[in-house]
Amino acid sequence: SIRNSNVMVGKSRTFDDYFADSVTNVGLKGEQAANMLASQNAIMNDLTALRDSISGVNIDEELADIIKFQHGYNAAARFISVQDELLDTLINRLGV
Repeated sequence: SIRNSNVMVGKSRTFDDYFADSVTNVGLKGEQAANMLASQNAIMNDLTALRDSISGVNIDEELADIIKFQHGYNAAARFISVQDELLDTLINRLGV
């Protein structure tokens, strides 16, 4: 019977042994490919998150900056208003 005779790989292995090894190798290669794909996807996700953290816009941070700048603008406007009143008093009321 051919099934139990050494006919494969230089007549050193049976067909069943050769077929079992071939199926095992294909399965291992498939598992290795799946593991590599999972690793590459994880790396890509990490790099995408890093890129987004560097170049992305944080709405909360931007709103906090806008409020801070608005307070600065209001303070500068009050300062200019006080300076205007002082100059008006100095020029118009002191008779200079």
